[in-house]
Amino acid sequence: MEAGVADGRRTATLATLFLAVFIALLGLGIVIPLLPIYADGLGASGIMIGLMVAGFSISRGVLQPLVGSMSDKHGRKRFLVAGLLIYSVVG
Repeated sequence: MEAGVADGRRTATLATLFLAVFIALLGLGIVIPLLPIYADGLGASGIMIGLMVAGFSISRGVLQPLVGSMSDKHGRKRFLVAGLLIYSVVG
């Protein structure tokens, strides 16, 4: 009985994580097709757009493991709340 509850909880956790990642990537996927329109209005070139997207991806790839290990040490709730606050101000 306990194994069934643990499996159900694990499935719910994974489903929540997959949904969160899907929504985050969907947001990025919605913005990327509009970048040329905004870039044209701002006078940016295709290379500048590529550098912007690459910078986002590289910084995310570098910072994710670091912040992940820090959240393991100091508690995930602090990092989730801080991340949501930063995202609400910046985004």
